[in-house]
Amino acid sequence: MKFVLQWLSIYPFLTLLWLVAFLPAKFQKILASVFAFLLYYLLPSRRKTAQKNLAIAFPEHTPAARNKLLKKSYQALGYSLVEMAIAWFWSVKKLERMALLQGKEHIEKAQQKGHGAIILLPHYSNMEIIGTLLSIKIPIYVTFHVPQNSAFSRFIDQRRNRTIKKTINSKDLRSMIKVLKNNGLLWYSPDQSKYEKKAPYIRFFSKQVKTTTGTAKLAKLTGADVIPLAVQYDKQKHCYHLQFKPALPLEGKDMLQDTRLVNKAIEALVYQNPQQYLWIHKRFKDYLSE
Repeated sequence: MKFVLQWLSIYPFLTLLWLVAFLPAKFQKILASVFAFLLYYLLPSRRKTAQKNLAIAFPEHTPAARNKLLKKSYQALGYSLVEMAIAWFWSVKKLERMALLQGKEHIEKAQQKGHGAIILLPHYSNMEIIGTLLSIKIPIYVTFHVPQNSAFSRFIDQRRNRTIKKTINSKDLRSMIKVLKNNGLLWYSPDQSKYEKKAPYIRFFSKQVKTTTGTAKLAKLTGADVIPLAVQYDKQKHCYHLQFKPALPLEGKDMLQDTRLVNKAIEALVYQNPQQYLWIHKRFKDYLSE
């Protein structure tokens, strides 16, 4: 009975997403703008969080420039509803035409060593479609947080597993290690992870923030390369450019130093595409009350 109630609770939302997926592009953009407007004005606490995060990340920008970036980030957040619908309900064949993969030689170089690779990506608002498109191009394993609604969790798994090799609970460290030791590719986004009890404070943008050392530890335990993934949407070609960057020079001797390199890599990816980053997340929560 509980599962049935959970399914009924998400059915209207999934029906809406299915309708959104097959609307003409013009109407999808209108709906995305409405969603962005609602998020911006109905959740003022999240808007304030985003404003503070942007002030911390871009102190060199004028308030007007940061406000412009804030509006763009909400537009991207609104459109992520459309991207989610497309990722879940379009056919794999149709989705395949939406991605251009570059830098695959960095993945091949990592796998030639026999230790797999950790694909590093910040928490962008459109992660759902990025993961889907990337998994169509290359076989990847993806870590994720399990939703409390088991019906929704089952639905997401079914949709993702059309293309993704396997989804792994973000708490399942043993499975992650197994994937990497078997020369697999593991998608990993550590910038919103649950942090260990004694997680160190490491610089991220202009502040010292509590940071998981999970990426560095996984790399050390498995010998896997950590390879950043840059993403850019091409409006003219209507496709996503997915570009692997060279592996990070982690040495495995100093977890703090290696984690600093991971944070710098995430920063660089965010700078490249700042409007897409999930600024509403309380990444700098220790400083939000200042």
